[in-house]
Formats: sequence, structure tokens, C-alpha cells
Amino acid sequence: MSGFSVPRFDFRMLEMPKITPMHVQEAERFRDSFQEIKRGLTELLKPNEELALYYFTGMEDIRVYHVQMMKDTLVLLYGYDSSRNYTCALVRVGEVKLVFKRLKLDEKKERTPIGFSLGNDAEEAGNKPTHTP
Repeated sequence: MSGFSVPRFDFRMLEMPKITPMHVQEAERFRDSFQEIKRGLTELLKPNEELALYYFTGMEDIRVYHVQMMKDTLVLLYGYDSSRNYTCALVRVGEVKLVFKRLKLDEKKERTPIGFSLGNDAEEAGNKPTHTP
């Protein structure tokens, strides 16, 4: 034997860090920002005010009563258009442009909440509007 030794290499695969896809990161930022902004604005309301959410399509404005996140890329916006027609808009997360407004309430009217749900769960139905407010 010549004293020559072959070095031994460990060929096990290193565990790679889990990388969150960009579209998932964008959806998470939208969800967290939406809920934080809504909560902050709701705290600033006076007793005779309510928070309203609007989505503008360019041709039509929609008063949104429920936002539902779908599969990290799409958002469903449920509400009513200016003619009081029930409307559902399907929008990509990165293209959602929403406007919050503070509205004065009539004396006898109660606040209408803005719902939010994640549509990834099969049993998640959300509290979408079923009647004209």
C-alpha cells in the first residue's frame, strides 16, 4: 500500500430554505394591509359615521360589502353598483384599487360592516351581501 487515501465526500443534499413565491407574498401584503387600514379607519369613526369601501372600474363604481381572497392571486369584490345592481368583480391582487370613505349615517341607520374572508377553504362561504342595502 502506498499511503495514498481517497478523500470521502458527503453527497447528502443540503436542506434548502423554503422560498415563498412572489404572488403569495403580494397576496399576504394585500390581506394584512387591508385589514390593518380597515381596523385603523374604523377606530377613527364618529358614532354617526360608517366606513364605506369602493372599487372603481373606470366606467362604474361599486360599493363593496365583502372582499374574498381566492388562491393568492385573485380577489372577489361583492357589492352593488350605482344603479343598485348586485355586482361581483374578479380582480387580480396586484390590480386592486380600493377607496375607503367615511359616510354620514342617517339617525336610524346602523353601520354596514365590510366583510373579509379567505376563499381557499372549501367550507368558507363568507358573509357576502344577499340583499340591497
